[in-house]
Amino acid sequence: MKKLSRLAYRFWALPDHISHTELRKARNEYREAIIEAKRRHWEDFLENAAEQDLWTANRYLKEPIGDGGKTRIPTLKVPVEGEDGLLQEINTNEGKAKILAQIFFPKKPELSRVPENHEYPEPLPPPPLITPEQIT
Repeated sequence: MKKLSRLAYRFWALPDHISHTELRKARNEYREAIIEAKRRHWEDFLENAAEQDLWTANRYLKEPIGDGGKTRIPTLKVPVEGEDGLLQEINTNEGKAKILAQIFFPKKPELSRVPENHEYPEPLPPPPLITPEQIT
């Protein structure tokens, strides 16, 4: 597959070149071989499983499909408006995104803290151009 990938890359400007079709076929065969190897490995694991392995297999089957990692952002607890000390738990991705957006990007304040007659300093001049000699 790697050889075909390099060959297809060499002919990238020719979309009808045979190397692209062969690469696609090889990728599909490779993907199916991986799926078959995983299935065979799982069956072998279950057939030769000891008592502790059966509990591990049960855990694999009961947990949701994923990469095996923990949730990236845990459940958030935010204060409820108008309720003193009462916390609300946010555990959906949409809710977490909304709360984090409110925290990281608060609304613009109604009153500006910059004085109205504030004079800003002169901007810095643009940096000098980088020459090819400097890059070398």
